[in-house]
Amino acid sequence: MSLVDDLLTFKKQKKVSKKLEQVNENINWKVRAKVYEILIQRYADFINKSEIKTIPELKSLVNPSDEAIESVKNSIKSDNDEDFVRKAFDFVKKIELVELDSDVSFWLSPKEILEINASDSFDKAIFLCSLLKSKGLKAKIRVLEFSDSSRRPIVISEVNGKILTADPTEGILEDKNPEDFAKNLKIDGSVFIKALFEFDDKNYEDFQQ
Repeated sequence: MSLVDDLLTFKKQKKVSKKLEQVNENINWKVRAKVYEILIQRYADFINKSEIKTIPELKSLVNPSDEAIESVKNSIKSDNDEDFVRKAFDFVKKIELVELDSDVSFWLSPKEILEINASDSFDKAIFLCSLLKSKGLKAKIRVLEFSDSSRRPIVISEVNGKILTADPTEGILEDKNPEDFAKNLKIDGSVFIKALFEFDDKNYEDFQQ
């Protein structure tokens, strides 16, 4: 490779001594997080173009046959379908909620969620819906709008004629229809205004049309 080619394709070669590695381990995690934030914001436009979904495209994110979803399904020992719903909800509830203060839009796969045991509210809802669907249960995600214009996903499932509605963000599961369930939800004081749309892996319904 010529010097010109070298300059055109320059990439930092990061070979760190063991001594420096030990020093780096002691660097405040907030400093590391700030470096990653700068990097993400620098490429925000590219990330958003790659990750953004049209609303109907959200269906593709619900994937009952995903390998990681199948693994979790097989690990849940349940007596019946309702018991499975409750245990699946308990599993997802233990996933740490992380809402990034960033304009960058991205989605985590089930495998990535399990690796870090964390996700945002929408990825948690998609994970739970996929998990319930993998068991052959009826499940869908409904997106709600609140008085501060924020949005919150809830997961609606049906077992033997009983409706179970869950808010994975707040860790709430109740034997209520989604309309009554939504009326009691609040986000930092803001109240439920309306349902926007709902979807699963096969269907999408827009309540605004």
